[in-house]
Amino acid sequence: MGAVQQRVARYTREVIRYGRESASVRDFARVMQVRLSQSKAGPVVCPRPVVRRVRTRALGEAVLRSHTTDISVLGELLVWDGYERAVAPMPAPRTVLDLGANTGLAALWFLRRWPDAHVVCVEPEVGNVATLRTNLQDLDARIVPHAVGGTRRTAQLTTTNGEFAFTITGTAGQGVPVEVVTMDDVLAVGDLPSIDLLKVDIEGAEAELFADCAGWIDRVRWMVVECHGGYDVEQLLADCKRGGAGFEVTDLDEKPGWGFSVVTARRVGTSSDPLS
Repeated sequence: MGAVQQRVARYTREVIRYGRESASVRDFARVMQVRLSQSKAGPVVCPRPVVRRVRTRALGEAVLRSHTTDISVLGELLVWDGYERAVAPMPAPRTVLDLGANTGLAALWFLRRWPDAHVVCVEPEVGNVATLRTNLQDLDARIVPHAVGGTRRTAQLTTTNGEFAFTITGTAGQGVPVEVVTMDDVLAVGDLPSIDLLKVDIEGAEAELFADCAGWIDRVRWMVVECHGGYDVEQLLADCKRGGAGFEVTDLDEKPGWGFSVVTARRVGTSSDPLS
């Protein structure tokens, strides 16, 4: 299949899935307006940035910003079944910790799937946090508006790939200052004695996070971790084991074109735990 045919097939799949997922024709039109704002038709369909409230079957009601990567996150969830395969074998979690929550679309997906779960979202970028608060208002969710890393400090928040890819691992002195907190801080603020599902999407900072995880890794039962750059699944499992908890991989989604892999793992040695 040629490049043009691939693009057509991809776009056709998006249209079909957004049509099926949208709660109404109006919602579908709003999703497509946001989608087309990122295309060559953008100057005609959506000449100025807009914020659209849409309803979908998998997320419920959500706010999307045009001319941002919000539509890419939505597409990953609804069109390309981003977490469907990863969470399929998991029992329903009571607690979900979302590190790198962006605007909360993944959190909405989790809460729609597991309505009794309590979700704690960690996100440092102010624009994303504002939308995150709107998307999760009135839901059982708590927001920590900071970056998370191995040590408390002030770091530089940067992105070279849009609103869904902010990182604290870029060049020093470039970007926006952001406060970095530790997992101990997050767990205290979120009041999380245990973490049934840990989702990590922090654009490279996972290496420093898991490098010294002895204080909290034994609280985690399942995790879905994006591993970027040279940090791979072997290093992740080794860091967890050194921290005092063994994990077995239940799914590995390699994404070489995107520069990362998604590792889903279950803590082992906890047969008495109903969520293990």
